[in-house]
Amino acid sequence: MKRKLITIFEGTAVYHEFVRIPFRFVEPDIPEALMIAGNTNSYAYDAYYISVAKRLGLPLFTLDENMKSNAQLQGVTCL
Repeated sequence: MKRKLITIFEGTAVYHEFVRIPFRFVEPDIPEALMIAGNTNSYAYDAYYISVAKRLGLPLFTLDENMKSNAQLQGVTCL
């Protein structure tokens, strides 16, 4: 809204849609995530998401091409 990219009404509508998404917090396997980070030369927080997606057998949604590439190296499907 500050940059005039969306209106207050649009921001409120996005918020109401966002809160409908069912979230579940999952603790990453830190040693595995650190191994992924070290093997792929990626950020640890990217590796946390990759590790969780890999462990749960779920696809990873990312627009970050480096993260996508690193996830795919770990056998994680990306959307």
